[in-house]
Amino acid sequence: MLPTQCLRLQLNKATQHLFGPGGPQHDAAALSAGIAIVRKVLQESAGAHPHGWRTHEIYSLALKEKAPEGFESVVMTHNGQAKPPHLEHPVRSKNFLKEILAHMRGYKDVKTVREVRETTPSSSSSSRHQHATFVWKLVDKSKLPRPRPPIVRPASLGVPLGIHEDFSHLNKRRQRSRQEKIVRDILKLKEQRKAAEASSS
Repeated sequence: MLPTQCLRLQLNKATQHLFGPGGPQHDAAALSAGIAIVRKVLQESAGAHPHGWRTHEIYSLALKEKAPEGFESVVMTHNGQAKPPHLEHPVRSKNFLKEILAHMRGYKDVKTVREVRETTPSSSSSSRHQHATFVWKLVDKSKLPRPRPPIVRPASLGVPLGIHEDFSHLNKRRQRSRQEKIVRDILKLKEQRKAAEASSS
């Protein structure tokens, strides 16, 4: 066993010791590989599923993909606890697929959409019925609102002149004199800036 795999097993055992058999099992390798597989099968089958995918449809598509070479799940089971149906695969169960999809939704790769579908007529009935269901769809990231660029404000002229300095140690007359001087210097700088802009234009 590779050192990294051994380390993951040790971490998993520690988690089980702290949280018990029903506690969370974080399998970073399976999660990363599972996201890559699900992202791949959704992109490749998008044309055949214009109305989105149900979770079980994604599950079937994902299991058709081979697990990465050398992949080994570190999930552990205890006495009386059922093993995941596909422990050898990153998408080892439908429950784990839901965790994968939740992460992908956080990355804005996918979203859930309410769809109205028609049931296929059966042999005993020729009527069609509509029912609402939630499906997964890929997110077109090119249509997502772009973050606003930060507003860059010009530096205040008074900062280098000491407008924000603490003058509380001075008496009232000196405080007033210092503030008046700063105001005069600011006005002088503004006039110089205006003159420079006028000469350059």
